[in-house]
Amino acid sequence: MNSNYTLTYVGADLTITRRPVTIAADAKKKVYGDTDPALTYHISSGSLAFSDSFSVSLTRAIGESVGTYTITPAASDNGSGLLNNYAVTYYTAEFTIEPGMLLSDIAHTDADFKRIDGFDVLFGKGSSSSYLKLKNTNPGTFHYQLTLTNETGVDVHDNLPLNYGNGAVSTVILTVPPLPGSVGTTPIPGSTNGLTNPAFTVQGNHAIHVHPDDKTDEMPVTIQYALSAPATTLIPTGDCSAVTVWMTGQPADGTAVKCIKITGFSIPKKHRATIDVNYDLRLKNTDGWPFNSQTMFRAGFTFKSTTMVTLDSPLGTNPLGIYTGNQVAGLVGAGQKVTAVGGFVFDTYGNGLAGATVKLFNSYVAGMNCTTPGVVASDTTSLDGFYFISKTGSNQAGGTTELPSGVKYYAMVCYNQLPNASSARYIPNKLSSKEFDEEDFYIYIP
Repeated sequence: MNSNYTLTYVGADLTITRRPVTIAADAKKKVYGDTDPALTYHISSGSLAFSDSFSVSLTRAIGESVGTYTITPAASDNGSGLLNNYAVTYYTAEFTIEPGMLLSDIAHTDADFKRIDGFDVLFGKGSSSSYLKLKNTNPGTFHYQLTLTNETGVDVHDNLPLNYGNGAVSTVILTVPPLPGSVGTTPIPGSTNGLTNPAFTVQGNHAIHVHPDDKTDEMPVTIQYALSAPATTLIPTGDCSAVTVWMTGQPADGTAVKCIKITGFSIPKKHRATIDVNYDLRLKNTDGWPFNSQTMFRAGFTFKSTTMVTLDSPLGTNPLGIYTGNQVAGLVGAGQKVTAVGGFVFDTYGNGLAGATVKLFNSYVAGMNCTTPGVVASDTTSLDGFYFISKTGSNQAGGTTELPSGVKYYAMVCYNQLPNASSARYIPNKLSSKEFDEEDFYIYIP
């Protein structure tokens, strides 16, 4: 064949083009005041050849105020020239700093604004020799105080249109609790029918106050209230967030208010506002209580509130710009001749934690847990998280031996059959005779 042909060879180019690869930063977010999460990226299209590798740095725009910031990726081959083999496309992402919440502190105080540890229910002679009358409480009037500290990262302002775009508005809804289905003594007298929801009335013709910081002057706000709230599946005792018709202004003295809504207040960043509501137990002056009420009456009340912060300009993945927080605090009333420890066990979201066991020990011993013997007394929480220990042993309804006084008990919460305690601590002081000590626990539930 070679003798029949004259072969001429012409070369050609083999072109190795740059390999396309796309590097995309991952969107991240944090709450105002928190530390930044680690920035990450992914290769959204293409791939690296052979065993090639290079580093990718990620930076975000500087700033710690609430808002959105750009995350920018950049690849480096550390001078090896490897990146010359790649056509790199970069995609940025958003880093969102979301507002924090209105931090809350809840206190129940007496008329002198001293914190109270539950309240005594005082019975006296009834209309006949067969019954007692619930005459009063000690203290007689309660102050419910909700102090909000603005850690949102933005100024909470009133509803003036000129402020729109540079902050947020806030709404606070308070829920007045009902009387529990059981108060330790049965039956609840017929004269209390219809008083189970709510269990408190407002005291005074100006029962609701809002103060800026620690000042005594009033903050201009809009106050609304409702006498009832519709029952929902999650909140059968009345869901104040579902109320559609509100009355505006201060409720009259003695009104049984179920829901209170407060709007239009201003809290600059890092400042505080305190909501103060005067309450009275609605069962006062009811007749027909059994004689064992002085030693058996016990009732737990959960005062709940919801705070909603609505940004003027929504951010990131929250198109409405609404951030909600829930607060809860328990208040327990007991007969004036009861020696007891009681309160509530709440979960992460402020709901009562049912089925937890609260145990009292005479003292703490290193290494003790829920299986440690020597429990003096215990009780299992009800559906609303309430417990009340006034007898030794575990039978609080039928026990006969009173809980000994003069002991600084070590209280332990055991839940979900776990060997380690979910929470534990000493009560503040030795338990006095015919005195009640309220101990509330907040358990983290993932």
